[in-house]
Amino acid sequence: MFCFNLDPQTTYALIIAIPVVWAFRIYTEYKALTQQDGIRQILGPVTLFAAYSMPAFTFHNSSRIALGYFQFWLSRRDWYENAKSDIVYAVSLLPRVKLTLLVADPSVAKQITSSRIHFPKPVEKYGLLTVFGSNIVASEGNLWKKYRRICAPSFSERNNRLVWDTTMRAINGFFESEDWKQSLRNSGKVVIQDLRVHTADWTLRVIAAAGFGQDLSTQTFSQADGNSSLPTAKDAFEIVSKDIMLYLLLPKWFLNHSDQFTWGRVKTKLSGVRRAFTNLQDYLLGIINERRSDGDSTVEGPDSEMSTNHDLFTNLLRANDAEHEETEADDDSKPTLRLDDSELIGNIFVFLLAGHETTAHTLCFALHLLALYPEEQRKLYDDIRVVCNGRIPDDGCSPGILEALSTRTNVPKTSHDNTSIVVHGPKGVQDLVVPVPQGTQVMLHIAGLHYNPKYWPNPTEFKPDRFMPGPGGDPTWPKDAFIPFSAGSRSCIGRRFAETESVAIITTIVLMYEITVKEDAQFRGETFEEKRRRVLKVLNGPTIKPGAVPLVFRKRD
Repeated sequence: MFCFNLDPQTTYALIIAIPVVWAFRIYTEYKALTQQDGIRQILGPVTLFAAYSMPAFTFHNSSRIALGYFQFWLSRRDWYENAKSDIVYAVSLLPRVKLTLLVADPSVAKQITSSRIHFPKPVEKYGLLTVFGSNIVASEGNLWKKYRRICAPSFSERNNRLVWDTTMRAINGFFESEDWKQSLRNSGKVVIQDLRVHTADWTLRVIAAAGFGQDLSTQTFSQADGNSSLPTAKDAFEIVSKDIMLYLLLPKWFLNHSDQFTWGRVKTKLSGVRRAFTNLQDYLLGIINERRSDGDSTVEGPDSEMSTNHDLFTNLLRANDAEHEETEADDDSKPTLRLDDSELIGNIFVFLLAGHETTAHTLCFALHLLALYPEEQRKLYDDIRVVCNGRIPDDGCSPGILEALSTRTNVPKTSHDNTSIVVHGPKGVQDLVVPVPQGTQVMLHIAGLHYNPKYWPNPTEFKPDRFMPGPGGDPTWPKDAFIPFSAGSRSCIGRRFAETESVAIITTIVLMYEITVKEDAQFRGETFEEKRRRVLKVLNGPTIKPGAVPLVFRKRD
């Protein structure tokens, strides 16, 4: 054993020298990276830690400590205006100097989304989503291709029809509730203090029925752990959807032993979350085992005429069986592409996660906007009456609700190797070739792109007409500059599911009710801009979400 006895002067020298040497190393790395031609011209924010690091999740509002998630909304145009470029390089200093390419240029975004080889998804950042098993969101390469091939048929036109019918039942059931009808009889209006509660309930019912084949008003989970106080299906789905981040972020050993470490409300909360997730997993395994125990040798395809159920989970099981049969028929020596139980549950779980909160928040933003802009609401109402002939629609007539998208602020990619991208300058200005070193974090900045004034005139204004189709029904807006569901081969597989659900809800509400912002005495005298900021307040979360705004619903004549 060696023992070092340092005199005070040497100790003080080391205390000073170590941070000096460390700072010099950081400075040297910073200069070496940022002085490269093509990088130097587009330097943006400098932070201590990079985006998607743990400090970024902790300091989500930060613009100096880390590129916090919420900063991608708050600074959606600031970085690009300061750099005078629609792509910028952010620089983080710890633990080593690292570059993050922020992209709000549609042509560059298209270069990135069109090249999965050079810019794959950084699946290591999605590890939390594999809590039930590997899945389409948290995979890349051949594994992702396998999941895409088996999962894609689940989102069939018959499922879209089920989404529409389920959504109509959910929204009409809400309007037929006794409390709603009693309020209309008493005052001719209904005041909703926080619409977020109701949009979350609507979308939860839709994803439960069209995703899992569950009617939340009647179904319960089977006994799984001998406890007589198991939650109903509705309770479990609500807990899973609401407390997903709590379950994903807390260590599993802590959740499993929370009865020993916690007490009171915390203990009750964590116990309920643990049991809800356990029962959801047991329930899904039960569906799989029940199907296998039936012993039906006939495999129905996802669009079979014999099929009566077209929820996503049933479709996924059918497609999985069909893929297995096809592989065996083609070549017995080929490895089967069939998903195992954990992969089946992992994929349907991410459908639940993706199909609930984001759609609920989008609907809430859309209804807040329509309440704030009564003239636009009237135009939408007139359009619906023309298209749907004054009746509650029974198919997908699609008004312009795209202005409310999207609640996701960015999409991460990574540079697989040393490559470069080309930024096209204005006419007469030479193109800029930007080097992208291997391992560079790349962020498709959705919020920055959607608010880019080069492609969206007056981007902060509510102008649904910008999304109205031109002659022949073709889109008139810049499609490459609008990527609420991402783009390329990795675009959202459930886009039609979400669009169908959103259109059904918005169409039905606007056709039946006039929506206004409740005029409270405390806000008397506020200007329109002040009112706009209040009604459209954005809060941080796993996705950006609206604040609570009291709305008034009056029956249309």
